[in-house]
Amino acid sequence: MSSSVSQASEPARGPSAPVVGVWSSLSRPWWHRITFRLILLVLTVSTLPPLFLGVLAMRSARVAQEQEIRDRNSAVAGWGVDKVESYLGNIVENMRLFTELGELQSMDAAAAKPLLSFLISFMEDVKEVSLLDAQGWERVRLAESTLVTSDDLVRHAASPKLRIPLSGETYIGPVLTSEFSEPFVTVALPIRNLAEDRVVGVLAAEVNLKRLWDEVLSSKVGQSGYLYLVNGEGQLLAHPDFSLVLARTNLSKAGAVGRFLAGQDDQSPGANLEYSNYQGVRVFGVHARSRKLGWGVIVEQPSTEAFASVDRMKIETSIILINAIAVTSVLVMLSARALTRPLAALAQGARLLGAGNLGHRIPVQGQDEIAEVASRFNAMADQLQESFQRLHTLLETSIMTSSSLELEKVLTIALEQMDHLTGHAQSGLVLLDAPLDGARPVASTFRTSALAQAARPLALEPGGYAHVWRALSTGKPVILEDVAATASPAEKALWEAQGLGAVVLLPLLSKGQILGVLWMGRATPGAFADGEVTLGLTMANHIGIAIDNARLYDALRRTSEELELRVEARTRDLQEAHEELVRNERLALIGQLAGGVGHELRNPLGAIGNAVYYLRIRLAPSEDAKVQKHLAILDAEGRRANKIVTDLLDFSRTKPPSRVPVQLNAIIQDVLARQSPQASIKVELDLAGSLPQVLADPDQMAQIFLNLVLNAFEAMPEGGALTVRTRAQAHAVVASFADTGIGIPAENLEQIFQPLFTTKTRGIGLGLAVSRRLAEAHGGTLTVTSRMGKGSTFTVTFPLEGSGA
Repeated sequence: MSSSVSQASEPARGPSAPVVGVWSSLSRPWWHRITFRLILLVLTVSTLPPLFLGVLAMRSARVAQEQEIRDRNSAVAGWGVDKVESYLGNIVENMRLFTELGELQSMDAAAAKPLLSFLISFMEDVKEVSLLDAQGWERVRLAESTLVTSDDLVRHAASPKLRIPLSGETYIGPVLTSEFSEPFVTVALPIRNLAEDRVVGVLAAEVNLKRLWDEVLSSKVGQSGYLYLVNGEGQLLAHPDFSLVLARTNLSKAGAVGRFLAGQDDQSPGANLEYSNYQGVRVFGVHARSRKLGWGVIVEQPSTEAFASVDRMKIETSIILINAIAVTSVLVMLSARALTRPLAALAQGARLLGAGNLGHRIPVQGQDEIAEVASRFNAMADQLQESFQRLHTLLETSIMTSSSLELEKVLTIALEQMDHLTGHAQSGLVLLDAPLDGARPVASTFRTSALAQAARPLALEPGGYAHVWRALSTGKPVILEDVAATASPAEKALWEAQGLGAVVLLPLLSKGQILGVLWMGRATPGAFADGEVTLGLTMANHIGIAIDNARLYDALRRTSEELELRVEARTRDLQEAHEELVRNERLALIGQLAGGVGHELRNPLGAIGNAVYYLRIRLAPSEDAKVQKHLAILDAEGRRANKIVTDLLDFSRTKPPSRVPVQLNAIIQDVLARQSPQASIKVELDLAGSLPQVLADPDQMAQIFLNLVLNAFEAMPEGGALTVRTRAQAHAVVASFADTGIGIPAENLEQIFQPLFTTKTRGIGLGLAVSRRLAEAHGGTLTVTSRMGKGSTFTVTFPLEGSGA
């Protein structure tokens, strides 16, 4: 390296180019020259950020202004909707008060006429009111400025203002224009005879909307904005230019009207709030919808007014940017030519060197960065030939070590190539079997002459293999110029056996992880040249990557096999989850069906029970015994059907428990006190004396115990004993119900808790399902043990308060 630097400081070696005429020798277009590119680069760097920030600021200002205008104008449109709905709502409510008067419900024209006259005088915008009977005939019609005689009364049989109110609904008709060019709307309400609970007629009124339109349209939007109303077809109902209303203009093509008709919201993505109005003027429009009337209130404001501040900002920003570009261009052009002259000479030398003239040197003038580049360039030329040769050799080594993914083969190729490239008889490596962070890392040593024996394990300790340890722990080369004088005893035994007098230890690295140490050595002690160490390091890097790839391949193969096993296990889990999902969906459908059927059956069952009770009261006990027997059967079967309905409803509408502190013994005793088992069944109680309270819903607890008691009674049709026990455990309270009934087959022990599963002739199999669901809702469990012919024991466990339930 020192010789290269000294040569770079000499005037030249071989042919050199004169400084004069450098520019003339560079025959290339001006737009390819560095002067032009430098100017372009500086202009770009100096103008793009301000330009980007300016565009971003204008965009942000535009978005903020648009949001502000949208919110403000939407509020105006919403006010318009509220105003119209409130106005017509007051009209409807006032008319409804009149329909509740008996004079109108009697449909008596003489009695109704004073009321209708008062209605017109009371509501100033009602210009005409009429009373129609159920056949559509006008009984009475009064107008504000017109005398109506009995000959003027007509029939409205097919009119919607009769048909809709007769169905019980309020009718608000379309907005029409009177002969005086004033807007009006028909409002009709049903008149219901409360005593007969039927609609007997219709109260209809013609409402003048001029005062409402004037108040709504007078609202100002900015300086020149306005609002108007359209119906559900886009036709104008009210507009500042009333001639458009008279012409029944349809504005469905306007952007805001189109969104209203399509049911789109102004806030929806892609909504185009800026469009051309009916006059071709660009406006910013929003709308609000009256869901009661089906009308829309549209607010439009000229875009030039809405975005005036943003437009001014664009003009001012553009002027600033243009001035900045002009000033920067002048300054760059003045300094670019002086800066690029030495670069032109450097470019000429690079072109000659690239053409193969390795003897060319660039004159070094001055002490600036360009002079330093020229010196380094000359030094680079000195080493270029040598580097080409090394590059070719390293490329060949990299290809060979990467040609296999089997670790043993990679090691063999790597060590053979190392011997070949360095010209030394022996090279080898220490390969870590585990990462270096262990207290006593274990490694295996490999040598080209004994690779078949491979893997002599080494316990790497700082005191044993001191220099190997240092190379591993620091990740830097370690040079032993004299093995006999500097190596540890263990290292001497390793290397002197191969006849090595000097050794270089090179760490094997891959992705920042130390894999081991590669050594190269020679028989005679002495120093190693810098080039040898550099070449060795490059080789070590290639070998480290190849070893890491081989290990990764082996790990990938093992992972692939393990992944196949996991996929099989996961597939089984997914299958089980799918079955669980199907089961849950089935339970949901059962719950919906149970709720519907239960509600439909409860009313007729109640009627049957009432009928049986009435007949029993009316019939004396001494009357026909057969009738009494059949009444008893009806009563018993009705109670059983009602129990089934109760189970259905309980299953379908299980609600979260309302927890309060309760005493299990008290609930059990209350449930048993309300039951009357047959005489052949004996109930025995074994209740713990000092049973702690649990936090639970008393009604749901009672339902669980009632289902278990009734289930036990049904399991002992020939009689037997029911034993109820309670006891306290460490974190729970347990209640058990043991009967001496027929027992449950082992294959049915879990199925009995499934909805609609039953083996009995009575019931539909929901009681135990409901009981388990309620127990689990309290954080508890419901389990069963049974022996055929011996009986069954149902055990309910409830967690104590504060135990994690």
